[in-house]
Amino acid sequence: MSANGFDTIAAFELFLDAHNVAIATHAQGLVIADASNRKNLINVLTEFVEFYRQGYVPPDTIEWSGSGNNIAFLNRKILMTLNMTLSIPRSQKLENSQYNRNAAQRYRNIGTLADYPQKLDGTTLQAPRVLNQIIALKHQRQSQQTWEFLQYLLKPDNLQRLVNGFNGRILPTMPQLLNNPLWQDTSDPHSTADLAIYNRSRLPEDDKLHPVFSQIYMQQLWAQIIQKTLKNQASPTQAADWGIRQIRKIWERFENKL
Repeated sequence: MSANGFDTIAAFELFLDAHNVAIATHAQGLVIADASNRKNLINVLTEFVEFYRQGYVPPDTIEWSGSGNNIAFLNRKILMTLNMTLSIPRSQKLENSQYNRNAAQRYRNIGTLADYPQKLDGTTLQAPRVLNQIIALKHQRQSQQTWEFLQYLLKPDNLQRLVNGFNGRILPTMPQLLNNPLWQDTSDPHSTADLAIYNRSRLPEDDKLHPVFSQIYMQQLWAQIIQKTLKNQASPTQAADWGIRQIRKIWERFENKL
């Protein structure tokens, strides 16, 4: 429920997909203010904040840091959580030694769910996807060095070393790297589940399609409307309409520049 980190965004967007809320389309442009989308956004917000009000999440959820859900889960304060990476189970995947036996047991006891529930209309809920990008800024003195470093980094063996350094928290972008034992160990429930999710239909990466989506993420607009409802006692309708106005302002600002 917090505005720190991006797990709130990921969770809220699953709710948006479950209710078939569209923000914009190629054919129609901005559609979030249309009657059906506005109504469904209000329904999403109402449903989402009720988990807090009814005590299904800890009271301090509203102030969690980006790793707050990880910490709460590992400390057994919550039963389940949504996470965009395997950071929770992989934090317990340590070298095999007498000192790490408890972590090894936790690794096996943690469940990573590969199956998603259905939407309200009975269709398949799609998995969100975050693709980390590289942005290289052109600079007269450093451009060649930057290019050489990227060429080095993106060699498959070097990228695999980077993924291994993260202990397999994230999937590599090169399909051939998925043949690594890190992912092909069928006895590892987390790797198996992660690959199953990877091979499912996924939500489009809207932040690559129009700047309005990136700004929604960067400004934490979904978290802001959640907190307006929980902290400022705004009604879901008031908070949703505020969010729609902010999205329209962002859209108009960028459209006027095109």
